[in-house]
Amino acid sequence: MRQPLGRIEREYVVGEISRAKPAFELSGEGCDIHANVTDYSLDGDLVSFRPRSWKTPRSFPARVRFLHKKRYMRFVSEIRVADGIASFLISPEVVPEDEDAQSADDRLVLSLSGRTCRCDGIPTASDGAGSSVLGDASTAAALAERIGLPSDHVNARERLYSFILAVRDAPDLLPRTAGRGVCVFLDHRVLLVALVEEGRNGLEASSLTGERVAPVAIFMGARAMRFSAGVLGRMRVTDRVVILALDCVEAHEEDKRMLFERQYKSLYM
Repeated sequence: MRQPLGRIEREYVVGEISRAKPAFELSGEGCDIHANVTDYSLDGDLVSFRPRSWKTPRSFPARVRFLHKKRYMRFVSEIRVADGIASFLISPEVVPEDEDAQSADDRLVLSLSGRTCRCDGIPTASDGAGSSVLGDASTAAALAERIGLPSDHVNARERLYSFILAVRDAPDLLPRTAGRGVCVFLDHRVLLVALVEEGRNGLEASSLTGERVAPVAIFMGARAMRFSAGVLGRMRVTDRVVILALDCVEAHEEDKRMLFERQYKSLYM
């Protein structure tokens, strides 16, 4: 079992939180709260933010997890909600996670309907994101139009169609853990995410029909990108899988450059 950080190292980590503003992943203990907090203020050790429609007690214990220089840290704290503001203290005992969980690969965290969906791994063109589709081109175009993709975005359209075919043939490709999803496609314009329904305790994809904007956090190595993504559309693929199409209009220009060059291996113009 890992030992808590020493006083000096903990002070350094808290200082880095103030500078880098990493996302906090909250998991309530004894209540159904799973949230990814990206918009917050930090006053000393006190983190404050505005929760999204929580139906919880005024206070409850929670496990808190965040990324520090490619290493995950965790601690336990008490979430207190008053006058529409939630807050918690960064515990004196901040613990690095086990060695096999310290390295963070590319991942995406999406918040919807007060819940959080995490997608490990983000595909690039080498993963088939820009490959040609073996199938009916008119069907691919119809699916893209149905979910709200831009008509000129051929790469996203082809990836959507190939992913739908793969899931229908092999549904076990999708994760079964609550709060997990699959990033289907991501570039500087569009994000496609597959969400899995897991019953009462999981992410209820069918409850997302009213969402118009979703907070997104994208982690690529030491870089964290955060923006509000507009929901272009949604599509049910199977009885337990829904795909969401979101735009990246609100991403910072430098983040768009990185997303473009990572996806297409060419310079962003």
